[in-house]
Amino acid sequence: RATDVVVPSRNLARIARETWRLPRVPLIPNGLDAGRFSRNADAGRAFRALHGIPDDALVLGAVGHLRPVKNLGRLIRSLADAPFDGDKRPHLVIVGDGPERATLARIAEARPEDVQVTFTGHLEDLAPAYSAFDVLGISSDSEQLPISLLEAMAAGVPVVATDVGDVSATLPAEARRHVVPLGPGVERDLGAALVELCGNPERRAELGALGAARVREVYALDAMVAAYDRVYEAARKR
Repeated sequence: RATDVVVPSRNLARIARETWRLPRVPLIPNGLDAGRFSRNADAGRAFRALHGIPDDALVLGAVGHLRPVKNLGRLIRSLADAPFDGDKRPHLVIVGDGPERATLARIAEARPEDVQVTFTGHLEDLAPAYSAFDVLGISSDSEQLPISLLEAMAAGVPVVATDVGDVSATLPAEARRHVVPLGPGVERDLGAALVELCGNPERRAELGALGAARVREVYALDAMVAAYDRVYEAARKR
């Protein structure tokens, strides 16, 4: 009997209309206060020092609840199997906790010695982590519009991801070449995207700047709140 059912992603809007047969489905993308995640070099260095990560390491970050749908084992395997040159393989930092942590730790321990994986556990303040990241990895089987994606973009962190939910639509067009389709070759393709992006600092800087501008333009917290205000006001009038 709801007047409206608000959804945060295009994918969920399609499901709501085609499967649930809901008549009124306003789409309001997630928004955030981008200023909270502005890159802070000092905070990034402090985060690295706290977690034993060399200051000169290239850091691949992942953020989220450690549950099966996030499939972070895929990210670990992609990183381990990707053809990085010499010591250029990035240090993977997984921020978050959940039921898959022990399984992920076993996957990481089974990798070669040059595959460095750090688990930070749950963190209340994620901004320093994003300031320490050079690249964000998303390896999920399913998403809608990941908050971690918006937070990374706000911090100027470029992204390598599986093509799930609204990930591609959220990123700047120039960044979508590093989004890979799910399928039999997904781990290989994810690894290739990591090699390409991690090996190109100029490309990372360019995509980071484009992402930061896009999140401020399209996914601002004020815009999300205003959109919800309009939905409630229209419902009140009806």
